Amino acid sequence: MDISAGFNTDRRFYQRRNTKTKLGQPSRVLDEYQSDESVNAPLLWEMVKLKVREQTLRYAKTKKAKVLREEELEKKINTLQRQIDSGCNNSKEKLAINIQLEEKTRALEKIIEYRTKGAILRAQCRWYNKGESKNTYGQTRGIITS
Repeated sequence: MDISAGFNTDRRFYQRRNTKTKLGQPSRVLDEYQSDESVNAPLLWEMVKLKVREQTLRYAKTKKAKVLREEELEKKINTLQRQIDSGCNNSKEKLAINIQLEEKTRALEKIIEYRTKGAILRAQCRWYNKGESKNTYGQTRGIITS
């Protein structure tokens, strides 16, 4: 039974793809059961779909945790800012609040910087794929950096 008809069977192609997308599970299922005659094609397809769904749910869970962490940081920063604005009299307390505020702000800035770098990289890839190059406008304003 050859279910790979019409598909790229070059193993290196799939290895490169799996290292980039981190979805090595579906190809392992294919490798394990492709030579087994007792497994029919629909069952194999369902196994691959199951592994893809498993990886997708794992990704969504980690992404949601990151978003919740960012929201938590924003709430904590707002709370600390309100405490400072309310005018606490104790200088030690105010210093401790300022230190916490700086830590939370740095953590939030790191997340925002990571997200911004990702957006810039995706834009560069999109421009490169369309055949456009960096123009002087983007270079002089610091918008596009390689």
